[in-house]
Amino acid sequence: MYQSEILTNLGIRLFNSHESIRVCDDKGSTYIALTKGGINTPKTIFAPLCYNKDMPIKKEWAQQIGQQLGFPLIVKQSFGSMGKGVYKADNLTELLNLMQQLKLTPHLYQQYLDAVKGVDIRVIVIGGKAVCAMERRNVNDFRSNIAQGGSGYKIQLQKEFAQVAQECAKILGLDYCGVDLLYDKDNKPCVCEVNSNAFFDGIESTTGFNVAKCYAQHIIKTIY
Repeated sequence: MYQSEILTNLGIRLFNSHESIRVCDDKGSTYIALTKGGINTPKTIFAPLCYNKDMPIKKEWAQQIGQQLGFPLIVKQSFGSMGKGVYKADNLTELLNLMQQLKLTPHLYQQYLDAVKGVDIRVIVIGGKAVCAMERRNVNDFRSNIAQGGSGYKIQLQKEFAQVAQECAKILGLDYCGVDLLYDKDNKPCVCEVNSNAFFDGIESTTGFNVAKCYAQHIIKTIY
């Protein structure tokens, strides 16, 4: 991260920019930027910062979070990828345990969207255009990530989902990204996460689309 800032200060054009990477690396910052831009996202509560490992977690905090978001709910570390650091709390006891476990780690709590369980849509956006997409499914885990055992399936991307993914890239100033979309209760797109460094081997093998070539062409076109 520091290298990208140094290069930016030297006037070097990066793909993606330092600021875009910084915002996307922090799920809390991503959420703030997207909601400010009017993007539909799961209802979210930020965890209070804690600096004392001996500080007890108050049951009242967990109860208030549960009342606001309902159970089950999602607990996410603010920094992480490939589904790591993402947990599901099915009840108050599990939430309290996770709050205790993560109290020294920046994290947040989100509403669990169960309209379609274990399923999301990964959209690759390059140069402001949604170029390919796949549906990811995991029958054994609430996380659909391929790294967590999910499988990818080629789909015909709905126009509304493509538009939302493209708007996310625009808001965050991203040349390249992977946008993960969930289905809300009305089967409308709801943005789960935006990844500025999304891996593309899985989606290339699923869709047959050459992501690397498309990204390289965008870089060359932008520079020259």
